[in-house]
Amino acid sequence: MKNLSIVTLVDSPYTTESTGTSSASDSSSNYENQTLGRLKLNEFLSVSSKGTINQPKKSWDQLSLRTKNARISKAKDAVVSSLEVISPGNPASLWQALKSSQSVEASLCITPQTSADKKYLEALAETYENANSWDTRRQILSVIADLIPYSVIQQFIPGVTEYRIKTARQHTIHHGRGVPLPASKSSRKRVDESQLDNFLCFITSAHVVQDLPFDQRYLYLTNGKILESPNIIRSMIPQRITDQYRQFCLETNFTPFSTSTMLRILSSCTATVRKSLH
Repeated sequence: MKNLSIVTLVDSPYTTESTGTSSASDSSSNYENQTLGRLKLNEFLSVSSKGTINQPKKSWDQLSLRTKNARISKAKDAVVSSLEVISPGNPASLWQALKSSQSVEASLCITPQTSADKKYLEALAETYENANSWDTRRQILSVIADLIPYSVIQQFIPGVTEYRIKTARQHTIHHGRGVPLPASKSSRKRVDESQLDNFLCFITSAHVVQDLPFDQRYLYLTNGKILESPNIIRSMIPQRITDQYRQFCLETNFTPFSTSTMLRILSSCTATVRKSLH
């Protein structure tokens, strides 16, 4: 008995080889069973006037979106054909009963949704549909985009694209879940006082304006004050004034305003423009 126990404890050199041979045979058997099952399924689909199924070369996660849609279409044909054979004349009722039983989910080890989860997703879908802008809808999608598969979201929000789901996931990464985008501030550049003073000196010079011996102009300030100024007349149109001022700045090596800013200042500083009567 002692010798027998020693022999039993000693590792056999053929153990690893036999195990590897057994695994290879199991893999070969599974492959043969899948090939035979695909062959029989294609025969059934051919009898049902449906397209056949080819041998898959990649896993589901490695497939492109186009290939996934094609596989989904093939699976739909196989399921519909089976329902029509099992329940002739009323396959829709069998399909509803099958979904209600959740037996398919149990066989595939898929965790079924609870009633609370369903109500939560329905509430989010309703909020998504009531949103008026894409910014708001992106916030709503960012709450669930990285937590729930795209196929499940499609069930509650029909028509949502995969691009929008990816955009919502990026929103979650960069800004947070359901966080609104930061408001973009568009600050206006203040006018440089030295440039303003230089331009005002130019447009009030005798080269551009002349005082009239009659009438006055009134400037109403925002604080309620009224400033009186003599009536003046410009000898050139605004565009000609801006052209000459830019030439003047070029000669004096001075950086001027943009043309649009000059025209706005001229429109604010009203004056009579001399018109030729010839």
